[in-house]
Amino acid sequence: YDPGEAAIAIDWLNTTREDTLNTLDWETPTKSTIEPRISWNITRSPFTSGINADYYAMKATGKLIVPSGGSWTFGVGSDQYARLSINGRTVVDDTSSHSYRWRHGTIDLAEGSYDLELTYMEGWSDAGVFISWQGPDDQYEQIIPASAFMPIRERVRVVRWNEIGGDHNR
Repeated sequence: YDPGEAAIAIDWLNTTREDTLNTLDWETPTKSTIEPRISWNITRSPFTSGINADYYAMKATGKLIVPSGGSWTFGVGSDQYARLSINGRTVVDDTSSHSYRWRHGTIDLAEGSYDLELTYMEGWSDAGVFISWQGPDDQYEQIIPASAFMPIRERVRVVRWNEIGGDHNR
């Protein structure tokens, strides 16, 4: 078991029966959390406090560290709607209403870090979501461990660069 660090930013929304992954407004989330991994067992309870037990959504974003280049297969196990993107490219798109199931997609990646985004929406009754991967040299697929995500404290975001002092500051 890999307890991991806070590496994945998650925005949570309370939704309605009419919402879809394409119609959700992420500008004002109901709640935001930081999690070490994307791994929630099947349950009838919400994944976090402060959101509905049914009709909720989450958008998880993190920096995924790919240890070697090649063809990578990603899986999403979910009940109900889910979409997984790597660097803005959709790898798994499972946006129809369904009970728990797995869907997979493959993408070629070089060694390095990549933006990962998972959007997920729960309709009613059971809920659950996992993401997995299998690298080019891996015999088996595994749930993506927390250690595969860059901790938030190690990321830097430049909002505005303002150079001061001229040439003598270099």
